[in-house]
Amino acid sequence: MKILSAYSPDYLKSVFSIIRMLPSLHIGSKNYHSLFPRKAGVILYITNRCNSRCVMCNHWKQYPKQDLSVKVIESLFNSHSVNKDGFLIEGGEGLLHPHFKEIMELFKGKRFTLLTNGVLTDRLLNLVKDYKIPSVSISLDGPPSTYKRIRGIDAYNDVLKTIELLRDKTNLAICITLMPWNTYEDYVHIKKICAERNLRLLPNIFSKMEFMGAKEKEDLIDVRFEKIDDTYVNLYNDWVEGKLVIPCFSMRFLTIIRPNGDVVLCQYKDIVLGNLYERAFGDIWNDEKTKSIQKAQRFCNNCWVSSHRAFDMKFTLLLKKILPLNLFNKFINIL
Repeated sequence: MKILSAYSPDYLKSVFSIIRMLPSLHIGSKNYHSLFPRKAGVILYITNRCNSRCVMCNHWKQYPKQDLSVKVIESLFNSHSVNKDGFLIEGGEGLLHPHFKEIMELFKGKRFTLLTNGVLTDRLLNLVKDYKIPSVSISLDGPPSTYKRIRGIDAYNDVLKTIELLRDKTNLAICITLMPWNTYEDYVHIKKICAERNLRLLPNIFSKMEFMGAKEKEDLIDVRFEKIDDTYVNLYNDWVEGKLVIPCFSMRFLTIIRPNGDVVLCQYKDIVLGNLYERAFGDIWNDEKTKSIQKAQRFCNNCWVSSHRAFDMKFTLLLKKILPLNLFNKFINIL
């Protein structure tokens, strides 16, 4: 470790961020954990209702329709094991939850992101205005013909209208999923839309997730994607070809809650840790069984889901930056 680098504010910030994460990695004494309790960011699938007919997801086909109760969501805010500023709200289409306004009341004043298809323009605009939704990500996977082929509905112009009306009212980003049904040219189209409006572009890559009914196998993407400024995208083909293995840290800091109340290990694997209609989140998250499952899966490397792998890459690179190689290897092996 370079001694002089310890005087760098960025270096010290990185070291402190590692220290704060140690409880989630199950490292440290009980006294240490009382100072830095183990907390989880939450991806909250509040409903499987959806007004799109996407080819890569079957939420819209799923029955019965399930809506996570407001009471269960409220209990999450009362849990000391939840990062209150770490929520991502999804569906289906979250706006179709019968009690979405009540849910927004719970989140008012919190930092969170709403992921939406952007089809319900007026409803979304009113919700952002009334509840001061701080961050919105809208899915858009290509121009009109591509959009209709992938999303199963002719709503490209509606989404573009939503983007135009919303971009100055919240922290707006556009999410594009790279998949077998769109192309590099579709990505360039979306990139141009973002550049013209000074919006963030968030690339995602299709992954075969059982929960969403995705059955298409992960495959190589256009090599031109390897040149864009996004490490998560750049390294995807290396992972598909078996050239890249990255430890899975994210399952220690992030969890998934489904519309039926199931708390699951990650986006990819259908490993249920518990159900919020039966047990409190803190009891599930801090259960020794949960910790043992997380530890057993730490070298999984079976997916390239952006909500997990993007974090795993950044964390791995950070560790390698601040730790000598021998300490890095020891650190990984004791997790």
